[in-house]
Amino acid sequence: MKHYLIVPVLAFLINFSTIPYAIALNIRNPVNRTYVMLAAAISMWVFCSAAFHISLDDTAIAPFSKFSSIFWFSTGFFFMNFTYVFLRRRRDIFYYFILGISALTVLISTNTDLIVNGYSHYHWGWRFTEGPLFNAATVLAIITPIMISWGLAFRYRSRTEDPVRRSQLTPLLSGTIIALLFSAVNQFVIPRLPGLENIVRYTASWSVILSLFVFYTIIRYRFLTPGINTIAMELFSSSVEGVVILDNTGTVLHINRAALGILSIDNADTSSLRMETLIDGYRGDAVYSNYQTTAGPREKRTVLLSQSDIRSGVITTGKILIINDITAMARMNEALRESNELFGLIANNVTDVIWIYDLATAKFSYVSPSCTASTGWTPEEYTRLSLPDILDEEDVNQVTRLLTSEIDRDGVRYPGRSRSLTLKERTKNGGLVHIEVKASFIRDTSGKPTAVLGVTRDITEFKRLERELRSSLEALKERNDTIENDLKTAQIIQRALLPAGPPRCDRLAIDFRYLPLEAVGGDFFNILPLSDGGLSIFLSDVTGHGISAALFLSLLKTISSAHLRRHAYQPSDFLASVNADLFEHMHSCFLSAVYGIFKVNKGKKAVNLAVACGGHPPPIAHYAGAESANYLDIRGAMIGVASDNSFPQLEMDLNPGDRMFFYTDGLPEIIDEQRNYLGYDRFLDIVGRTRVLPLGEALDTIMAAIDHFRGSGKITDDMVIIGVDVL
Repeated sequence: MKHYLIVPVLAFLINFSTIPYAIALNIRNPVNRTYVMLAAAISMWVFCSAAFHISLDDTAIAPFSKFSSIFWFSTGFFFMNFTYVFLRRRRDIFYYFILGISALTVLISTNTDLIVNGYSHYHWGWRFTEGPLFNAATVLAIITPIMISWGLAFRYRSRTEDPVRRSQLTPLLSGTIIALLFSAVNQFVIPRLPGLENIVRYTASWSVILSLFVFYTIIRYRFLTPGINTIAMELFSSSVEGVVILDNTGTVLHINRAALGILSIDNADTSSLRMETLIDGYRGDAVYSNYQTTAGPREKRTVLLSQSDIRSGVITTGKILIINDITAMARMNEALRESNELFGLIANNVTDVIWIYDLATAKFSYVSPSCTASTGWTPEEYTRLSLPDILDEEDVNQVTRLLTSEIDRDGVRYPGRSRSLTLKERTKNGGLVHIEVKASFIRDTSGKPTAVLGVTRDITEFKRLERELRSSLEALKERNDTIENDLKTAQIIQRALLPAGPPRCDRLAIDFRYLPLEAVGGDFFNILPLSDGGLSIFLSDVTGHGISAALFLSLLKTISSAHLRRHAYQPSDFLASVNADLFEHMHSCFLSAVYGIFKVNKGKKAVNLAVACGGHPPPIAHYAGAESANYLDIRGAMIGVASDNSFPQLEMDLNPGDRMFFYTDGLPEIIDEQRNYLGYDRFLDIVGRTRVLPLGEALDTIMAAIDHFRGSGKITDDMVIIGVDVL
């Protein structure tokens, strides 16, 4: 079978060789890109057909046939796509119909047996067996788009006046019809003749005829090579000048982007453009050279026109119009005229001193009258003074070095540059003023510096204010350092008020996580084991943050410890006594708090929990075996708001495997970068998903989820969460 491979291999090489050739010619050209896609599809079709002459495992033949059908049935669409781009034709209903047919055919072929339903072995190899829809699919997906494309190209050739395009289309049309004819005969006619049923099939390989005609067209008529129109358009599109090409009737043939912008044209529909309506005083038969006029249908712009004939021998074939937008230059000239009129008025009234220093004479040739108010010298006196007369030796040397450097290296520096200096100038009465000087060169027509134009500003008062500001900043830094030291001390004190770590307790596992908003926070908690078994948890959230909240926490530590001695086993009474004490002594401070006591009774599996809340988020219970966590139904007023507030108490039994969470509102009320709150429902869901995790890992997971939700959002409150497992 190997000798049967010669034809498809040769066809593949010829087809495939057009691809790098088209890429090398001009891959940026849409025509070249669409041809590369067509050649790639044909090459893969031929490549797959070569496998008909290779021994394959029977189990691989059917899948391979379905896979290769992707390239058969996409060839027609790629041919039409290439034709539309080559003819510069807009995609229409035929284009999208063929696209849909091709996609549908590929799907049917690869997923059903309606097009390819088996295979047969021959003396020359093997071939797929055609299904009931094979012929219809071939006609619709391959033959129809090729014939439509051929018809469109033939019609275009008969109507175009471009001789190059006609010459290119002739061999392409011929190659297409010959290749299609040979393929159709090999596919549909010859195998149906008596005695030729098993003839070798080279249907795909006949596409080599089209590739040979393409090579001929490339060599003979420079097919796929940028034409003069393409080159011209690329040049025009990159030009900063407006370029318009017109025929002898005044119809616009090409107009570049710069011209569209200058003429304020929103679209490039050249068929409707008339230069007479866009440019004031324009005549199509005139020859212009830097003719100044105005242009634009709406906002008038000042332009320079240059127009000349385009000739082919002695025949004038059109006009080329060059448009330069000089609106900015015209405005500058007008502004310059106005500035000359206003210069004297400005120079005589500004507080800054305007001066011109002549380089040849090393003298001031002009100084504005405002110099007298600043230094006491008159403008006439300045013209007789030299630099050493008005500057000390150090400043004279600084100015001389800078001026020498600027002149020596003027050729390699930006000519319109300016330089600034801060100097001290002598006044007429012998005093000193601080001045800021900004200067640039005045040049002659050859660009050589001839003078220095400068502006001098008296900054003596500014220097005084600068010294005062520096002194204030130093004092502020000292105070800031003192505050930072106080904050560090407060942080040490606050950390001493909080548990260093979770305590140990029989029948209970305890752990917590604490994240303060600032160096010192407003959350306070205490976890104390009880002498007769169990432990108590007190968690509070003081209104406010920072050092003031931390100072209040010190008082709260003292008050809560005192009341724990009397009411450790009665949460409701404990919160009530703390509330009364704070209202009496610190009635302007408020806090939320929760107090719970876990009682461990020997001989009983259950652990008793008694808990009371004062304006604090309710604890979360996650019972063993339960799918979700729940908030405890317990509420109470804020602590410190009124002296007679009561705090309801909830009692319940907890069994081994049950878990409780105490937390502050900084967790459920965290916000993300879009200012969205996490909310109590989502927080409860986060807690509920940690039930299968060990307690410490569960707390870390909750804090990580909170941080992930926050993203780049700011932390606006302290965060504390305490977990208790019943063992």
